[in-house]
Amino acid sequence: MQIVFQPKMKRLLDHFSVLFDSRIIYLTAEGRILYSGSNQPNCAFCKVVQQQLGLLETCRDWDKQMQQKAAREKTTLTYCCHAGLYEIIRPVFVRNSLVGYIMMGQFRSASEPSDTVKRLARQKAASDALTAAYESVPAFPLAKIAHIQQLLDAIADYIIQCEFVTKTGRGEFDALLSHIQANPEAWLSLDAAAQMLCKSPSYVAHQFRERYGCGVRHYQIQLKLQLAEESLRQSPTLPVKTIAQRLGFEDALYFSRLFKKYKGYSPTLLRHGQKPEPLTGGEANG
Repeated sequence: MQIVFQPKMKRLLDHFSVLFDSRIIYLTAEGRILYSGSNQPNCAFCKVVQQQLGLLETCRDWDKQMQQKAAREKTTLTYCCHAGLYEIIRPVFVRNSLVGYIMMGQFRSASEPSDTVKRLARQKAASDALTAAYESVPAFPLAKIAHIQQLLDAIADYIIQCEFVTKTGRGEFDALLSHIQANPEAWLSLDAAAQMLCKSPSYVAHQFRERYGCGVRHYQIQLKLQLAEESLRQSPTLPVKTIAQRLGFEDALYFSRLFKKYKGYSPTLLRHGQKPEPLTGGEANG
């Protein structure tokens, strides 16, 4: 099964993210990030908790448990995480099949983070960094967070009703997409894609663009850059050159230029945790 986004859905997530100055992401049913509204990075507080306090796996486990609960109960959940921030998660079902999640956060309601992370921060001499990062998180009273959840539900219902996100079954391009996704280090030419499908290059080029809104190479670039962004966020000590090479870019400088062209900010800016300027709808959607 493949998930197909319409440009309008991406723009909705972009606007929602900018409006609340918070991260809103679309994840696959397996929990992999497919799109981040306005390219909003993880909040500074989460970076301190995950990187300086070493709680990345705890955060991932917490998110996974909440995703599974939301899917199992087929309902939107607003919950307070182990570190003291609020997040909202909405499972997305299309024709009774789970096709992913819309996840939004983080918000704070209390004046301080959880006692657990405060104790750990004291042990690691990171209390000042933790406090400063926590205070930078958008703050809303619980009553307003409940209204944000209702608004997110309304947006998600609209997205599904208008089929801004849809699934495809075993179609003629499924084998091609599976090959591209399973081999992110390689580049597949249009001629090779046509040969794989036993179709002409012109047919593949036209039909692929009709279905996915971009050419075969552009699709590969978007996938590679999304995987690169995930690696930059999750592996802060891994050299940019290594990430580039793993995704088929032999020239790290070319990779950095391409990353900035498509994302609106450089890999170095992202890695240093500096907040990029939100892209416009047209730029964000290529």
